[in-house]
Amino acid sequence: MGGHGNPPLHKIVGQLKSYTNKKYNDINKTKNLILWQRNYYDHIIRNEKECT
Repeated sequence: MGGHGNPPLHKIVGQLKSYTNKKYNDINKTKNLILWQRNYYDHIIRNEKECT
């Protein structure tokens, strides 16, 4: 569930992936080329070591 009437993050990420994938395929005249992995793994970067 999202807070304060906002959509949950997984919905936003899914919409972004769908939109950008479709636009890429339309622009490049490719068919069914998949740009994104199916799911995503969200992780909070807690220190400099996790950034690299």
